[in-house]
Amino acid sequence: MKNNFYSGLHDTRESGGYDKDKISFLIHEVGQGKKILDVACNDGYVSEILKTNNNDVYGFDIVPNNILTAKKRGIKMKYFN
Repeated sequence: MKNNFYSGLHDTRESGGYDKDKISFLIHEVGQGKKILDVACNDGYVSEILKTNNNDVYGFDIVPNNILTAKKRGIKMKYFN
């Protein structure tokens, strides 16, 4: 099986978050002070982490409960159905 960023993403959730190495990779690659669009952002967990680096994070998802949770995390959300 090809090893890539997405392999095992759902298998390695730790304490409500994704694998620490993958989160570190995202933080490093995105950097600071950027505008970010998180497509299918789920509950905004990763968006919230990226937001802490002075990034302006926008997200959208199709699941109403995910949108509510992401908004509570301070993510600017849009709903698509």
